[in-house]
Amino acid sequence: MWNRIPMIALACAVAMPATLAQAADKASAVAVRFSPGATAASFNGRVRGNESVSYRLTAQAGQEMTVRFRPGNNSVEYVVLPPGSDTPIHNSLAAGNEFTGTLQASGTYVVRVFIAPGAARRNTGGSYTIAFGIDGRGTRATEAGPPGPPARQDTTDRGPPGRPEAWQVAGLTRGDVLTVRTGPSYSARTVLRFPEGAMVRSFGCQEVAGARWCNIGPADAQRPAGWASARYLREAAAPAREPRVPGTPYQATGQVDCRFQGQPPVTCPFGVRRHGPGTATVEITLPNGQRRSLVFRSGQVSTEGREPVVASREGDNMVVTVDGNERYVIPDLVIRGD
Repeated sequence: MWNRIPMIALACAVAMPATLAQAADKASAVAVRFSPGATAASFNGRVRGNESVSYRLTAQAGQEMTVRFRPGNNSVEYVVLPPGSDTPIHNSLAAGNEFTGTLQASGTYVVRVFIAPGAARRNTGGSYTIAFGIDGRGTRATEAGPPGPPARQDTTDRGPPGRPEAWQVAGLTRGDVLTVRTGPSYSARTVLRFPEGAMVRSFGCQEVAGARWCNIGPADAQRPAGWASARYLREAAAPAREPRVPGTPYQATGQVDCRFQGQPPVTCPFGVRRHGPGTATVEITLPNGQRRSLVFRSGQVSTEGREPVVASREGDNMVVTVDGNERYVIPDLVIRGD
């Protein structure tokens, strides 16, 4: 159904404040329309640096939306935003380039294509092809318009309710793991696995073919990673919030040793946001004023921009090298606190 489907696309530039910091940003919007009798449409595009394209389409609760995305390189990503929310129900970085889901609310859905933050800072660009499909009962998707009423929240006791909360993996067979998939189906591709006792965050649940599925991610996640069976999720107490350093979003601030290729060692200011046991985001201010965010999770270290990272232990410190050019020494105390 995706080949040679007639479509009409209406694109309009979204005005951005003409400040120096945003002068290079460019956001555009495309209102997706389907030709009479069609239930799908596809688009080709390109984004660079801080540019983004938001595809807007209106659909009804109970319909099935499909997004198929073919990026020109790994820096091009997309998220699916439900009506009236900035919390994605799908992101390509965590859950893959294909999305299929039964919609829980009527209104305007936004599919936003952009460059990954780290690559955007380097003004990387990339092309893409994106295709949309809307099937199922209800009003066929038309030009974007005002959102409709939200779907009724399911409050049964068969798993987590449809709101972000702290949950724990429980009830698995000894030695088994909870599989997280790209969609609410046992045939969907595996993207993540959680062991018994792992803390996770639920971003909403739905019934599919008599089974209950939840859109979840790690406990400190700001967006979901994929879908898992609610049968193995139990409510858990949310981790206690540490007090913040006054006037900052951080639980601790200070200086860490850092070194950059061809330059002598220096110290760099940092702030840390702790999300739970062994998980934290360390934001380091570089000598040129830019920031580097290091994400620590279960002994693994990554960056928000997906640059190559090598991490090793030296005593009570984690030594992190990013892209072969940046070296940071992060004490364990920064991650775990007192």
